[in-house]
Amino acid sequence: IKSPELSVTANGKGVRSKPLLDLLAFAVANEDEAALKANQAQLKSLLLAALPVWERLDGTYGFKDFAVESPIGTFGATQLSTAFGMDGVSQSGKINYAIKASGLKIPQQMLPGWSVALLPTDIDLNFGGAN
Repeated sequence: IKSPELSVTANGKGVRSKPLLDLLAFAVANEDEAALKANQAQLKSLLLAALPVWERLDGTYGFKDFAVESPIGTFGATQLSTAFGMDGVSQSGKINYAIKASGLKIPQQMLPGWSVALLPTDIDLNFGGAN
């Protein structure tokens, strides 16, 4: 796999850092099973306070002049990117994933000559779900 340029972005919004630290402190203080069972009510309230853990997480990866060498030739793309996003744990949470490529290159010898003109040069795939 080759790419002369890689870009990465990551964003987080509304991370519940204080409740997560409280959960960590609880775990350290109640590491044995007996203490954990005795303090289940406190654990439940700490878990509920930490929800939805974060409001939104998003990230992207981008490659320029992406190439993959194989025994049958080089597969590649002028630009290749992926994007990912998800809401925190909630009843109306969403998740999405995208793959985008432009300038796709596929080894010609693996295809019949007449089919080369039918190959896409760009793709944009988006997947998602919501509750």
